[in-house]
Amino acid sequence: VVSFSIEKAKKVLKTLKEQSNIWPFLEPVDVVALSLPDYLAVIKCPMDISSIETRLNSGFYQDLNSFISDLNLIWNNAMLYNVPGSTIYQWAKTLDNICKNLIRHHFFSFSKLRSLSDQIASASPTVLTKIID
Repeated sequence: VVSFSIEKAKKVLKTLKEQSNIWPFLEPVDVVALSLPDYLAVIKCPMDISSIETRLNSGFYQDLNSFISDLNLIWNNAMLYNVPGSTIYQWAKTLDNICKNLIRHHFFSFSKLRSLSDQIASASPTVLTKIID
């Protein structure tokens, strides 16, 4: 089980916010200003980076899965509403990949895997047999 860390989540968001193509995803979609009358009919659960930051700072996220789910919601909403090949669609796809890499980097570090490998290497054959069985 991977433990959730607010500090690591903040690092993920900080790096995402440094991306040049993040700006359409920073705040809630303004359906009036952008003349998108059907947006809320298509997108049932809008999400954006500022809403995730608010949730993070309020202690809403208790586990990594809920944090990742909200991040995925941003990119999935953008790819659902926008035409494949459009700029926003492509940016969402790119940011989704960047996000996945950031999650891997911050929450699934090699040191944790190395530690597990060391534990297995130092375990007796009896313990290994119990793990394998």
